[in-house]
Amino acid sequence: MAEQDWEYQKRHIAVIRVRGRARIYECASECGNKANVWATIHETDGSDPSHYLPMCHPCHNQYDHDLQHTPESDYARGATWRGKKRPAEFGEHMSRVLIGRTFSEDTKRKMSESQKRLAQDPEHLERLRERGRKGARARWGGD
Repeated sequence: MAEQDWEYQKRHIAVIRVRGRARIYECASECGNKANVWATIHETDGSDPSHYLPMCHPCHNQYDHDLQHTPESDYARGATWRGKKRPAEFGEHMSRVLIGRTFSEDTKRKMSESQKRLAQDPEHLERLRERGRKGARARWGGD
């Protein structure tokens, strides 16, 4: 384990010893959920147990996302699956997650712009055509 990781672990263990497990608290963001984890308060070094907030996973992710969301970090996170085929269960899971979700007007605009850019990209269009040919061969046979 890297020295930095060990320091991080030691600080979180100290918080648990002083304040107990996060799950005994309500989420600090007042979402109404029970907390699951201790989140380091941004702009603190985490050296003191008072530098942590109990949060549920979604609120903790959002809290960190607001601080760390950059095009570079998004690209790096996407690199895990870039060029690889995801398991079939992933698509099914995402379908269930997204059912009934409403998007802000800004998000809808960004999605629309992204689709328009892809419609102009010859490489993307060729990938779609090839995917369609593979699907047709699988359904109706042929070479």
